[in-house]
Amino acid sequence: MRAVREHPRVAILVGWCALALLLIGALVGATVSAGGEGERREVVEDARREARTARERALEEAWTTDELAGQLGRARRRVAQLGRALGDTRREAKTARRRAKRSRR
Repeated sequence: MRAVREHPRVAILVGWCALALLLIGALVGATVSAGGEGERREVVEDARREARTARERALEEAWTTDELAGQLGRARRRVAQLGRALGDTRREAKTARRRAKRSRR
């Protein structure tokens, strides 16, 4: 679910690829049950090729999604690390200012 929230375009693309596979399967089934023998084979082969292509595209997009999710996780960890470092630096600066004020008195 996290990948869907963070990368909705990729999730939509994967969904469309799955829908295309489903529709191609329905088309193949309808063609096989209604068409002639020679036409049937040709249509089935075309549908298989298209399904294979759609499956490969979906796998590539899933891989890209995983890669982007990893990059996002690394970036978030880096932001958290920098935020902690900034907080530490601010506290140290504040403490140094207090000490400087006390030493002037």
